[in-house]
Amino acid sequence: DNMRVFTKRNAIRILMTSALIYFIVQGCVLVLKVNEKLYPQVKQMAVIEASNAASMVIRKAVSTIDIQPSECMELTRDETGEIIEINYNTTCMNQIMSECLEAAQSSLDAASLGKMDPNTHMIYYGGGIIYSVHAGYFTGIALLSQVGPQIDVHMKIVSACSGELQVKSTPYGINCTLLEIDLVITTQLLVLTPFLMTQTPVECRIPLVIQIVQGKIPDYIIN
Repeated sequence: DNMRVFTKRNAIRILMTSALIYFIVQGCVLVLKVNEKLYPQVKQMAVIEASNAASMVIRKAVSTIDIQPSECMELTRDETGEIIEINYNTTCMNQIMSECLEAAQSSLDAASLGKMDPNTHMIYYGGGIIYSVHAGYFTGIALLSQVGPQIDVHMKIVSACSGELQVKSTPYGINCTLLEIDLVITTQLLVLTPFLMTQTPVECRIPLVIQIVQGKIPDYIIN
């Protein structure tokens, strides 16, 4: 009788263990399937939101830099009033670019940590959370959009900001030219959520100087 009771207990224990292993395996499979379905959507959302956030922070940082267009370039005309030369103050322009990159870097670092921006004196993202959404949002069902665990998007700055000045001109109105000096700032972000960790490049084009001048500017002067 004791042997039968012992055998019965062993059988129950084995059955319960097997059932537990089965449910654990099925749970893992379910988690993997959910993760497989959510991963592309979460990645796309997170990269877009982090890139938009970084671009916004960069633009606001650069807007705090005082730029005087007259100090950046000087036009030379001939007797007929045609533009024959544009002299760029490279020292001034390089100084402006350096200040813009420094401001952008410090603002991005502060935003990623959820701290006060040293340039605008604003806190953009409390706790460094760029964007938050419930997992149910990705089902596409409105009733489930506020259901499920919350997915928080964070960003970290992987590389220092780099910049390039670009000059372009376009015809504007009658016998006028729109002259622009743009600063293109690039950096690399590490985008973080509970579901992923991925890097993405960010490029932000910011007009530093926009000036309408009378007359046409020959292409060879710009190039």
